[in-house]
Amino acid sequence: MAKVDYDEESILPSAKIDKLATKKAKLETKAIMRLVEDIELPKILENYLSGKDINRYYKLDYEIKKLFKKCV
Repeated sequence: MAKVDYDEESILPSAKIDKLATKKAKLETKAIMRLVEDIELPKILENYLSGKDINRYYKLDYEIKKLFKKCV
């Protein structure tokens, strides 16, 4: 098969929009993961380890699952 060369200008406008939407979604996912890892997860772990929460064993599991559902 012959290799087909094309430039960015030859792509259909709808394909460009799809490409930009995919890129935006990837960046949003990275931002959410950074938020979870840097801010929310340490806060949950701090509460868990300090014993502030009576139901901490169940709540830790629940909170971590809830955070990662945001990212999916």
